[in-house]
Amino acid sequence: MSTFNYKDLIRDKKEGKQLTKEQIFAWVEGVTNKTMPEYQLSALLMAIYFKGMTIEERGYLTQAMASSGKRMNYRDIPGRKVDKHSSGGIGDKTSIILVPLMMELGVKTPMVSGRGLGHTGGTTDKLEAIPGFLVGISFEKMKEMMQSIGCFMGTQTADIAPADKVIYGMRDVTETVDEISLITASILSKKFTEDLDALVMDVKCGPSAFMRTIEKATELADSIKRTCESTGTQCKACITRMDFPLGEHIGNANEIYECIIAFDTKSEYCNSVRRLQFCKNTPGLVKFENGVQSAVDVLVIITFVLALQMYLVSGLESDELKGFEAVKKAWLSGNLHKHFDQLCALQGGSVDKFLAHYKLIQDQLDKPEQSGKVITITAPKDGKLVKVDGVAIGNLMVDLNAGRKVFGEPINHDVSMQWYPYPNQQIKKGDVICKIYHPDFVKKNDHTFTFKADQHFCSTVTKRVHDTLIYSEDPNYTYSEPLVYNVL
Repeated sequence: MSTFNYKDLIRDKKEGKQLTKEQIFAWVEGVTNKTMPEYQLSALLMAIYFKGMTIEERGYLTQAMASSGKRMNYRDIPGRKVDKHSSGGIGDKTSIILVPLMMELGVKTPMVSGRGLGHTGGTTDKLEAIPGFLVGISFEKMKEMMQSIGCFMGTQTADIAPADKVIYGMRDVTETVDEISLITASILSKKFTEDLDALVMDVKCGPSAFMRTIEKATELADSIKRTCESTGTQCKACITRMDFPLGEHIGNANEIYECIIAFDTKSEYCNSVRRLQFCKNTPGLVKFENGVQSAVDVLVIITFVLALQMYLVSGLESDELKGFEAVKKAWLSGNLHKHFDQLCALQGGSVDKFLAHYKLIQDQLDKPEQSGKVITITAPKDGKLVKVDGVAIGNLMVDLNAGRKVFGEPINHDVSMQWYPYPNQQIKKGDVICKIYHPDFVKKNDHTFTFKADQHFCSTVTKRVHDTLIYSEDPNYTYSEPLVYNVL
């Protein structure tokens, strides 16, 4: 039975006092060993919701939660360890490009990723679209891979920050999920188990993100950066726009496919990289010659900005221009596919088997005519496309079983959306907006579709996509929000 007085802890926070390191570690220990009653945990979380926590408290909470389970130890492996984390977006596949890119640059990258929940996807789910790929690797396997290739791509297991799972579950049922101190500690506790020297954080901002306003996104980015630094971990927090999907693919298997294409030096993605220019006066230090011209450009510039920040905090380069040139050279080296193959093989996955399977799906998406498993959705009118409701796009994909509504729910990795629009694109009626592949679509003789037993579902898909598009009828109007708002 616990001898710690949780009532004192709750009272101190209710009165707005700063909790001590000893109090916070005792609280997390009580959560982990189940000696703290749920009603007292609930009361404490609500007190924190209304009174907040200082940066020092957030640092202690993060460290305590990270220490509630097993922690990795890579001190005997030379080089600074750098990871990246995103607050979640639509079509956000940057991690899958970043890890092979860091391999080429020589940056040690231990990466623990999460699953999708709600309208956003998860890196773990995407990787599991590769036949045999094991995300739940052991700590021993993680270290072996860090020693041999300098990276791994794992997922949170029961051994990693178990206190976070308990506290998050209680936050979910007590309406305290959106408290910035608790969000910060939840994100960082899992990252701190990786024995990091530096973290690059991608805080998504906009109508398709969890942080809808620049004020909220900046608050979270600042909290994460300052909390990291209070514990001796370097951090760069990038605030990036999240309205249009990142890239041309939304789903799981098809996002892996898009990343593999992005490794090809003859691809549109590498041509996009070639158009990037160093720009000291922009927050992300890069811009496009002639601006954003495709959905591919949106993915490339966000990925490149994150890669550049990861390279700079790795300590391998301090000069920003030289860092830009090194990242560009690495992406265009032609070696990223080889690195990705090597990573996948060490975690049991076969890229060749994946490509053999997914090519059958991509062949259907590439057909100019509507195939039996693909719905093609076209623009209903002329206009300049200025915004997209990415949450609605994400929720549509969840309804099609590419994502999950309940934690642990199985998903269909093959469900794919191929997306074409980009910011400020001049659209004409009849232009293709997107194509959606689903193995359970059935094309009838009258060219309409059914979906499993639901005769009306497919007739609503087109309307749901159309409803996500926000036009301006003024051809001179330009939506001027930047893709990278700031880097803290």
